[in-house]
Amino acid sequence: PQNVQEVFARGSTQRISWTYHTGLPKAWRWKVQAQYLYNRATNRKTKSPNDLSLGKQLIYTPIHQGSGIVEGNWGPWSLRWTNEWVGRRFFTTDNSNVLAPYYLQHARLQWAHQRNNWDWQLSLRCQNILNTEYESVATWAMPGRYFELGITVQQLFKN
Repeated sequence: PQNVQEVFARGSTQRISWTYHTGLPKAWRWKVQAQYLYNRATNRKTKSPNDLSLGKQLIYTPIHQGSGIVEGNWGPWSLRWTNEWVGRRFFTTDNSNVLAPYYLQHARLQWAHQRNNWDWQLSLRCQNILNTEYESVATWAMPGRYFELGITVQQLFKN
């Protein structure tokens, strides 16, 4: 394989986080995070003079993306709400065909416990809560709302 094109990539990631805890033993601890990504990735060199991709955004690379998380912890329990937004993406090199932006929400309830050098976690997740229809890749169906049940057991080793 040989690269025959040249890409100019630039962008920025902005992230903010806030945590609140009263300090009381049986109180909720809250964490809020938000993130925005700006990503420009354009062709600077093409294979032929008739190639319409010159100066165009790379396919499947959104210029704008964002996410937000709200998480609460109370003792062994945690509740997490995640939001993600993906801006429009082009799926042809001349940027004439576009995939629509999409917004997804997910939730997770988790219980965690440590005992006798063992770490136990039990979680229930609901992905794509709003049952959003979307495409990450042109003509590829993405899953609607679905649930995941997870059990994790790890042995912890002490030094």
